[in-house]
Amino acid sequence: RIIFSRNETGIETLTNNLILKYNDGDTSGKWAFLILPYKYVNSNSGSTSGIGDVTLGFGPRGRIDNFHWLSYGALTFPTGDEIGNGRLDKKIGLLTTYLTPNREFQINGAFEYNFTGENRTRNSPNELYAGILAAKKVSDEIIFGAGLTDLMK
Repeated sequence: RIIFSRNETGIETLTNNLILKYNDGDTSGKWAFLILPYKYVNSNSGSTSGIGDVTLGFGPRGRIDNFHWLSYGALTFPTGDEIGNGRLDKKIGLLTTYLTPNREFQINGAFEYNFTGENRTRNSPNELYAGILAAKKVSDEIIFGAGLTDLMK
């Protein structure tokens, strides 16, 4: 997953997230994930790149007909160098997917609340994210999708 962002002060960030996942069960089960980010940051004072903060999460998952859901709790550890945020964040979230009966088209939703930790310089406000993604099956191996995500709070 590749993410581009630009904040109100003009700082641009390009992040490439490697996401490792595990899940079991069909109609119900559990799942876990590990997110390893690599970031490139460009600002008025120059640019830098490196490993960001690692996130580890797990939770229950399930399916009712063509509606799939995954809920989770996660921790983001301050493992990044100057690219990281220097704090321990606690997160809760819900991911959903609706597949059409022929499994050719899907709509995905994401909600996450981030209880931000405190770093050396400040205590950032908590954050609420939401996102939506629509995707179409191109072949048995490829699904093409696009969507939006928003920091709502």
